[in-house]
Amino acid sequence: MAQPADIKPGTVIAPHIISGTEVIVTRYPIINKDNIRRYVVDNDQIPELIDTRGCVFINPDDAMKYHQCDFDGDQLVCTPCDLLPTIAAETRSARVQLDSEGNDLNRDFNPVVKKEKKGLSSV
Repeated sequence: MAQPADIKPGTVIAPHIISGTEVIVTRYPIINKDNIRRYVVDNDQIPELIDTRGCVFINPDDAMKYHQCDFDGDQLVCTPCDLLPTIAAETRSARVQLDSEGNDLNRDFNPVVKKEKKGLSSV
């Protein structure tokens, strides 16, 4: 399950994967290829999370920007890049790269804006 954590952008804490491993992260539904990103596992950022099972911790800004993840039960798929080398070669990093005008060079599509949720009583 996806969990928010105050960690460096472009990194995740995945206790089941060795620190330093480059991983592919996505969540379903995949809207476009910009929703599939490469991160680096850095379990040393918050050592007390290392015993947590069944969770991947991610920077909340990365989670929303790349995965439309709002932590309401979202499941992140986190797979070491060496298991999927062809996909990894085509997957962009979660690190933002801006041009001189402030445009994110690390995107092929405009960011997806997640609509605000409506309560059942307002539908």
